[in-house]
Amino acid sequence: MDNSQIPPRWPERSLLLALAGASLVVIGLLSQKLANLRFEDALIILRYGRNLANGEGFVFNPGDQVLGVTSPLQTILVTIMTVISPAHAPELVNVLGIIFLIAGAWMAGLLVWKFHKPAASLLAGILILSNLNQTYLYVGMEVPLFAFLILLAVHVFSSGRELWLGVVLGLAFLTRYDAALLALLMGSYLWWRNKVFPYRLVLAFTAIVGPWLVFAQMYFGSILPTALGAKYGHSGAMTYMSEVIRYYGATFTALGARCGAPAAAQQALPYMFPAVALVGLWRILRADHRYAVLFLYAFLHLATYGLIGADPRFRWHYFILNPVLFLAFAVGFCEISDRALRVFSLRAPFKPVVRRVGVVGISLVLLGPLTWSLWTSLHRPYRPAPHTRDMFTVARWIAERYDKTTTLMNPSIGILGYETGLHMIDHAGLVTEELRYLDGDRHTPLADVIQRHRPDLILLPSAVQFDSLKQGYRLLKKFDLQNPYTLYDRSADGPWP
Repeated sequence: MDNSQIPPRWPERSLLLALAGASLVVIGLLSQKLANLRFEDALIILRYGRNLANGEGFVFNPGDQVLGVTSPLQTILVTIMTVISPAHAPELVNVLGIIFLIAGAWMAGLLVWKFHKPAASLLAGILILSNLNQTYLYVGMEVPLFAFLILLAVHVFSSGRELWLGVVLGLAFLTRYDAALLALLMGSYLWWRNKVFPYRLVLAFTAIVGPWLVFAQMYFGSILPTALGAKYGHSGAMTYMSEVIRYYGATFTALGARCGAPAAAQQALPYMFPAVALVGLWRILRADHRYAVLFLYAFLHLATYGLIGADPRFRWHYFILNPVLFLAFAVGFCEISDRALRVFSLRAPFKPVVRRVGVVGISLVLLGPLTWSLWTSLHRPYRPAPHTRDMFTVARWIAERYDKTTTLMNPSIGILGYETGLHMIDHAGLVTEELRYLDGDRHTPLADVIQRHRPDLILLPSAVQFDSLKQGYRLLKKFDLQNPYTLYDRSADGPWP
């Protein structure tokens, strides 16, 4: 072939280099913005990692071998960050999550770029990074890593590399057990298409996952995290799905607001979004039908959480929907724009050029305002929620007066546990032996917890009715905060304010 017939690659390479530089800038600015971010569930994993780094075992409370984390791989990464810098481990973990968030945006763009949709690739990536639905809160957790690995698995799956697919799926499983469903879907598809059992996928997956499962069974007595019990029975399936739909409706209303759309258009976007996303889904499946596995997984993943009655407020459970929906929306938006321009450019000279320039121009209607909004938001300081500020205030007061041999009972074990280092009695049953979520009040009754463990300190919201004298405790301090708490002490010779 004559080399003159090959389209030049320099525009694409220049764009990729520019995006790589922009990504480094975003990592720096977002790391600075979120340096003080501390999320309750992320701090649970951080405490496991700190204890593991200090040689106290894979535990939350030294001596209590309870599997209270749902992400073994994230715990190992957190441990490494703690070894690197014990004093700055939370900040390093946030930076790691930011890197995986951006890597997920790149991977989403790559999945679209494969069938030559540069504008859609860029739009999908910007949407993922735009924090339309407060996803920055979860950078300290495992969900950015999980989303990246799921998208990477789809890329490897569509490339036909079965052995590497098993490795990626194994890592995704160790990040969240939810990946078992995707492994089943992909393995079943390969078995059906090739008429041969995908033994290389299974062997690679088992080699990654097997050692952890054996260790968990021997060390904890179970491969299942205790947190799984906390996910059942909070809501009905229809309630769950309705809340998720409302949440993403608000997401696309925010998209309209970011782009300066009139109020009427902002209210219409949640209703227009499904149609645009369906067009995108149709276009993606036409390009490569194997992408159907990603969308089927996202739907079944959401349906499973709905059927077990998970709490829809725990939005990191369905974090994978973010890149999947944004991917479909971006492709759908560009496809609709392209088809509209085909009609417009029927009589125009240089039709391909007119269409390409037109699609880029229409895409800039979203890309321009979203990029500017992302840039300005990166310079706004993060402000923790009132509850988070209040818990840190309480934690600092307790940490200054009690040593690590003190036992403290409170269900908010993340902030209090990590900041105080005390032995936590968690009556929600996540890290304390013999305590589990039950029907009715959803946790072991308070009186039963006190009878079994006799904690030195009990911290309760002030609104909770607690007969302290009857239980052998006395009021130690009231924290008059936005979310008031009351601290009770069992010890007669404990420190007093």
